Amino acid sequence: MLIGKNAAALTTVPTPERPPLARLCNDLGPALYAWTCLRLPARLRGRVAVEDVVQEIWLRVVGIYEQSFQSGSGSPRAFVFAVAKLVLLEVERHAYAREQKAATPGGTTWQKAIGQLPNEVTSLTQRLSRDERVKRFLAQVELLDEDDRRLLLFCGMEDMSQREAAERLGLSTDAAAKRWQRLAERLRSWESARDLLAR
Repeated sequence: MLIGKNAAALTTVPTPERPPLARLCNDLGPALYAWTCLRLPARLRGRVAVEDVVQEIWLRVVGIYEQSFQSGSGSPRAFVFAVAKLVLLEVERHAYAREQKAATPGGTTWQKAIGQLPNEVTSLTQRLSRDERVKRFLAQVELLDEDDRRLLLFCGMEDMSQREAAERLGLSTDAAAKRWQRLAERLRSWESARDLLAR
């Protein structure tokens, strides 16, 4: 089990629609790590560690999950990935600001905040960085064409509706649905994709 009994910050009052945060972290950890690897811009990869971004995402989720996630307003997965997208945008903005100011990275605010994250979450992100299944999945995704990669991110990982994905891809809803159906069939044959994709 990823989350230990001392991780009080990750305990929530579960409902049928809102699973305990500890289970959500266990279930979505590999997918969120893979998503971050795929979404982190190449220009930032040498300066921003994927593990740090994933930990920041979980830090934000822990802080707002119980108060902000409304049952019936979407899936918990979609909620986590919405937070993830916002964190990634913030990471990009901060990196751009640092480039413009030519300042050295750092700061104690983030270090203090990350110290509040349970050790189990930080050890998960470190373990996922070495996970062979996640590495195989990322290698297979790199072989997809750009539109299929984006469709995988939107529908397969972020739990976005096919209608929303179609709009972002500039396709009709029917075309996106057919393309997703073909891609989903292909992904089912990837052992590495098991448990990483939205159902």
